Amino acid sequence: REIRTGQFQAAADTPRATSVDDFKRKVCDQLTWLGPETTCKARLAVNSRTYASFPIMRDELARPGGLNGADGACWSLGGARTIVLVNVSYRWRVITPMLREMMGHTPDGHQIMTAMAVFRNEPFGAPTPAGALCS
Repeated sequence: REIRTGQFQAAADTPRATSVDDFKRKVCDQLTWLGPETTCKARLAVNSRTYASFPIMRDELARPGGLNGADGACWSLGGARTIVLVNVSYRWRVITPMLREMMGHTPDGHQIMTAMAVFRNEPFGAPTPAGALCS
């Protein structure tokens, strides 16, 4: 919500950071059951892209590897009325061997859980033109 309303972007004018690391801290602070903040942040991968239109976003997502990228490889939050896609993945350690095999897993025994949100930022200031940034 803080991205959509411009609060997160406005924090750039204050001593508080608006980085991927700050976003991860906010997520981990809300999900304390994921473990200590250092463990949570290490297992969390975050990317955010902005788009000028929904058709541009659709076309990028449809191409192979459209969302690939290292953690934080793209961190574009956009300005007012910008379309934003935030993608968050968490490497969950599945401890039950039978479930781990049934669900599929990474070589180190983790399950990748992913959540994605697409929204248009609210009109919190002057519109910032944006193409498919970080594509």
